[in-house]
Order: sequence, then structure tokens, then C-alpha cells
Amino acid sequence: MNKLQKISCLISLIFLTASCYNQQINIAELLDKKEPIKLTKNIQTIRIIEPLSEKWNKFIDFAEQNKNGWKPSPVTYLPEITVSQKEFRLFYWIDNNFIVINFIDKNGNSKQFVKNVKKGALNFLVE
Repeated sequence: MNKLQKISCLISLIFLTASCYNQQINIAELLDKKEPIKLTKNIQTIRIIEPLSEKWNKFIDFAEQNKNGWKPSPVTYLPEITVSQKEFRLFYWIDNNFIVINFIDKNGNSKQFVKNVKKGALNFLVE
């Protein structure tokens, strides 16, 4: 193999490896549609969002639009805002452009993923 072929193979391998870590996760499927979600700020409950309310529907829309691009994350995060319901948690920070979700999967395993989002994408929850 010549040098150009080696570089091409290496670049292909990097892209293949990187794409394996991106996962599709539908937050809406992790939620119980009949139960409210709790919003906390710095561990203090600030709002309960009832199913089918305007904020609930906007959150579900956000979830549907953000299924792709999730990456596993072993890091421990201290969130500013937490959206929670049963075994599901979403962490975000008003001035940052990423969110973190953690949940227990169907096999009882704890999972955590991070995703870049538009800054302020979830601010409607606290407004």
C-alpha cells in the first residue's frame, strides 16, 4: 500500500469508529406519557409539567427532533436544570450547548449519553 492509500484507510477507520459511537435515542419513548415530569433547578423542584400541557408537548417535539447524535458518556455531571421522571433524567445548563440524559434501559442497565444542542433549546421549560 502506498502512503496515500494508508492515509485514506486511516481516515475511513476514524470515521467508521466515530459513527459507531453516535446513537439514536428517542427520549419520548423513555417517558411514561401518563405521568408528569419534574423540573428541578439546583436540586429544588421548580415545576411539575403535566402530560399534554403546552410545555410537555414542546418537550416531546424537542425529543422527536433530537433523536440522532447521542454519544455515551461516563462523566459525572452536576446539572443546573434537571428534567426527571421515574428512572429518566435529562440534565442541561442554560448557558451551555449540550444536554445529558441518563436512564435505566429495558435490561436494567444504567445508560448515560450526551448530545450537542442549540444553546437555549430547552429554556422554554423554565420560562
